[in-house]
Amino acid sequence: INAEYMGIIDSFTQRCLVMPLAYTVIAVGTKIICKAEDRGCSSAGSLAALVPKILEKIGRHDTKMSYAYETFLIHYCVENEIVYLTVADETFGRVVPFDFLDDIKTKFCQQFAAEGRRYPQPHELANASSFDSKLSQRMTYFNTSPEANKINKVRNEVDQVKDMMIKNIDTVLKRGDKLSTIADKAEELQESAVTFKKTSTQLKRLMWWKNIKLWIMIIVIVLVVIIIIVAAICPKFKCGEKK
Repeated sequence: INAEYMGIIDSFTQRCLVMPLAYTVIAVGTKIICKAEDRGCSSAGSLAALVPKILEKIGRHDTKMSYAYETFLIHYCVENEIVYLTVADETFGRVVPFDFLDDIKTKFCQQFAAEGRRYPQPHELANASSFDSKLSQRMTYFNTSPEANKINKVRNEVDQVKDMMIKNIDTVLKRGDKLSTIADKAEELQESAVTFKKTSTQLKRLMWWKNIKLWIMIIVIVLVVIIIIVAAICPKFKCGEKK
């Protein structure tokens, strides 16, 4: 990761010590349509320079992931090509940040989607910035509410993170890979492992049958040789002939 982004991240990790959820955006592709930040975090605003770079790496298919760097985590989910992303301190875990993203996703769709539709259409998002205040309110709630923090202690994180990959964001930005490409590669690797296992099992069975056939051929050849030898010896010594 280059010096510019290292500076942003160092500034964030050193001074952003007030609230766990520091910066949140909702975007369509790479275009941020609404955002909110923890005003008590003096460096949260500098994340505005980093988040667009991360958005460029996120694919458009539905997914949910967390990316780790230093002492904070970047959590995001994509649904119907809309990206919901928040930056949180790593000590906040993953359960509450994703509950927060689910919460704002539901409220955002309810506010902007036409009646009878589950998701808003692009032309319905012209006034999406009006959601900034609601976004800020929900951030404050999840940062300070005892109920939200209780969820973080009680719920089992295994169910929440089983479909997520944790990758170092500096490696992703340096290589220029799309985050969706990394997920696809992981799925392909898993499929390849299953295929390899099936192929190896089939190959093992095939080799076993080949060995059986080889032993049968050897036994038959040995028997044939014995018969030939016996047949050659018997006439010479007049085998079976009575005196």
